[in-house]
Amino acid sequence: MKLSIGRVLTNALFAILFAGSGAAFALGGPGDDAAPTAAAAKATPDAQWPMYNKEYNGQRYSSLDQINTDNVGALREVCRVRVDKGVSFHSGPVVVNGVMYVTTDLITEAINPVTCDVVWKNIYTPDKPEHWFNNRGVAYADGRLFRGTGDDRVLALDAKTGRELWRVVAGDPAVEWFAAAPVVWHGMVFLGVAGAEWGIKGRIMAFDAKTGKRLWTFNLVPQGKEFGVETWKGDSWKTGGGGTWSTVTLDETTGELFIPVANAAADFDQSDRGHGSNLFTDSIVVLDARSGKLKWWYQATINDDKDRDIGAAPMLFTMADGREVVAAGSKDGYLHVVDRKSHKLLYKAAVTTISNNDARVTPEGVHVCPGTLGGVQWNGPAYDPQQKTIVIGAVDWCGTFKSEKMKYKYGDFYYGGTWQLDKTPGKGWINAFDADSGKLRWKFPVPSPVVSAITPTAGGIVFGGDMGGNLYALRSTDGEVLKTIQTGEPIAGGIVTYTIAGKQYVALESGNISRVPWGNAGIPSVIIYTVGEAPQPDAGPTAPLPSPDGDKQAEHAASTAHLVANVAHGKAIYNRICIACHGASGEGQSGPPLKGIGKRLNAEQLLSAIKNPKPPMPVLYPSVLTEQDVTDVAAFVGSR
Repeated sequence: MKLSIGRVLTNALFAILFAGSGAAFALGGPGDDAAPTAAAAKATPDAQWPMYNKEYNGQRYSSLDQINTDNVGALREVCRVRVDKGVSFHSGPVVVNGVMYVTTDLITEAINPVTCDVVWKNIYTPDKPEHWFNNRGVAYADGRLFRGTGDDRVLALDAKTGRELWRVVAGDPAVEWFAAAPVVWHGMVFLGVAGAEWGIKGRIMAFDAKTGKRLWTFNLVPQGKEFGVETWKGDSWKTGGGGTWSTVTLDETTGELFIPVANAAADFDQSDRGHGSNLFTDSIVVLDARSGKLKWWYQATINDDKDRDIGAAPMLFTMADGREVVAAGSKDGYLHVVDRKSHKLLYKAAVTTISNNDARVTPEGVHVCPGTLGGVQWNGPAYDPQQKTIVIGAVDWCGTFKSEKMKYKYGDFYYGGTWQLDKTPGKGWINAFDADSGKLRWKFPVPSPVVSAITPTAGGIVFGGDMGGNLYALRSTDGEVLKTIQTGEPIAGGIVTYTIAGKQYVALESGNISRVPWGNAGIPSVIIYTVGEAPQPDAGPTAPLPSPDGDKQAEHAASTAHLVANVAHGKAIYNRICIACHGASGEGQSGPPLKGIGKRLNAEQLLSAIKNPKPPMPVLYPSVLTEQDVTDVAAFVGSR
């Protein structure tokens, strides 16, 4: 295995020097104006992974078969490279023209997909404070990369250098942001806002790929006198939610754009919204991509009060009888398959434990399966045309919902109640269904939640990962485990495969920090695998790469020094890692409330509580948080 030594060290130095500058820096040799060309390997034809779900139809199927059922047992790690510090890491790698592109909330990075050498790194400087901190990746077209940001900007970058080409303001970062990977088609960039839990006005937009000019907007919660506004009580549509978390799907032949739409707000109290269908929440909305005009929709959950997003991209395929259909996974725990001509549900199949799904949430509480972090999260169904199966991952974790009358306050969570996961650790499933009938072919029980992408290949393999850090290679015919690799840290993003110079590789992202109620955290890294020998890179600088043990020794040394708390830095850490469980104001969500905790615990007790947490809070120190980080976040929490 090769750890990308010289490039990573150089990258680390540049990251320190340029952090916060918004600069992009290439890591080629001296005077090398074409660093990506020099650093990247040459791709063979039809070997790319050109977008988040590989193709517009969202099937994620790879026709590569060099890695197959006969040799996947010999799959081995080639190299890995750290991308960022402890942040959310569930983007989907894109591999185009021999270069891999990955993102975190602030970083866009180009990586050699054979050696893990860093080609260039762009560190974004937000114009405004980021509202939330996750990003699912880039879109590529005509030598440009496109992505969204946590402060509601859309960016275009030069794919060769990482230099920013344009930046446009697309919304209000006080309540919304861009999580999804964009899609580019015919010179248009499609991207929707996230943030339903803050009572946003959900919408999808198209931008001109050359200039960033907004071409059209479609409101995913109808506004004013738009069609569907009558499904909302009074003016509740003004704070209705309906954002979109993931990439969209597109039919290149018809020009139809398929958008996954999230839940209504308030999440758990629908009294202000009334008993209407609350369009277009929890739906697949189908638009004309060129004009943004509504064509049709399918709503999976009507008048939702359990946070039942369709949070993952839909998938398009053709049934054996020629019917064109769309498949979508939902947080309701089902796979939905819909006829695109009649717009009728053909079948739905349970992908996880289902219980009390139709019960209304009450102030006293209702226990429901799946809970709010269960079902299908941000990676949806894949299609295996060889087996004629739909393969989909899911989370099996129940929870209790309680409703509460809540007055909307701009910028705060608008849950309308609380939720609590069961104390029993969650697990996951990878399911395969007959695509025509919906009959279960096989299911693989996974010991940890499955939120990673699922990738079937012509080699008879289905790749998937879990939050326990395991990469699975399953036989596509029956789900038999052919290979398990422990990556060391949670897998929550894309798993992709491609060929470089005629050799097939598998790459994934390991080290996600979000979904901390699941008890796992890590350092974002890209890991590349192959079977057999990989080309050996030229020898780089001989300076040793700091090992994890070295990192811990450095942190220990820091802990022996006199540390001065930086409350502002502690707030930044809280907003990245703690806010999802403890709330923006420390009011408590899945985690306990923290308001006034500084009066109940002294500084030493706060430090101990963070370093040695009680389950289900994950252990973040020292792998994710340094001694200084703990000191700073404890000071911030204690000051509230």
